[in-house]
Amino acid sequence: MRVLGNIEHPRMKITVFKMDSKLSIKFENPHSEISFKLKDNPMVNDFDSAKAWIDQPFLKDAEDQLGIMHTVALNAFKRRGAAAAEDDFDEII
Repeated sequence: MRVLGNIEHPRMKITVFKMDSKLSIKFENPHSEISFKLKDNPMVNDFDSAKAWIDQPFLKDAEDQLGIMHTVALNAFKRRGAAAAEDDFDEII
């Protein structure tokens, strides 16, 4: 797999990869990442067409999804913390 390039964004790192006939586009923030895999797609088959495909609504949706993933992880940590806190106290008989 090789990196075709990065797409500039103020809050996400966007990297376009190519391996054989498959193009992958990865969106990352400090907490999560998502990727789109496009195999043999004539509309999106190189860096320039990937950059054109990723329009403003796409960027907003990708950023929203990364935010949702971060919230899911935080909620899981909170549930684990709540369970651990409940187990910390000795039972008084």
